[in-house]
Amino acid sequence: MGEGVAVLTLGATAPAVPESMMPPWQVLQLAAPVTLPNGSVVESEVGLFQLIYATTSGAVFASMLAYIAAQYCDVQLYHFWKRVTKGKHLWLRNNFSTLLSQLVDSVMVVTVTFGAAFLSGDIAIAALATLVGSNYAFKALCALADTLPLYLAVHWLRQYLQLSPGEYAITQSPDAIAPTP
Repeated sequence: MGEGVAVLTLGATAPAVPESMMPPWQVLQLAAPVTLPNGSVVESEVGLFQLIYATTSGAVFASMLAYIAAQYCDVQLYHFWKRVTKGKHLWLRNNFSTLLSQLVDSVMVVTVTFGAAFLSGDIAIAALATLVGSNYAFKALCALADTLPLYLAVHWLRQYLQLSPGEYAITQSPDAIAPTP
């Protein structure tokens, strides 16, 4: 990913090719003005490189910020559900922690990516809600679909490690588990 950002930055600092010399497949003709996620408005036509560069940096930043927050939530929630269920019901702690953390991720990615356009009035709250909803629906379906493979993997691993039900690969007592803040 770092190489891609470096290439985009280098390309942005290089002198622009005059529009008269630009090949037609590198220019996108627009029927109406379009607001980019960074808040700028593009009218009539835009070079594809400029479009990609203008939309990439905000999306990458939003994605990294959301990833950090969502992973923190996922880990904390997983351990919360593990304490509540006393180490049982893997499906519950796996799904509840993942579904809630993916909601955090979806809301953050969309609001950070399209926040400038929303604040300038170019994107309605209904459009943001649709983006969050569709983003979350896809992630939720994937999270729910991984429950059966997760259970099969745990079952296979327990057999491979010759662990009986309720036995761990390492010895641990409920008191030895460090509480999460």
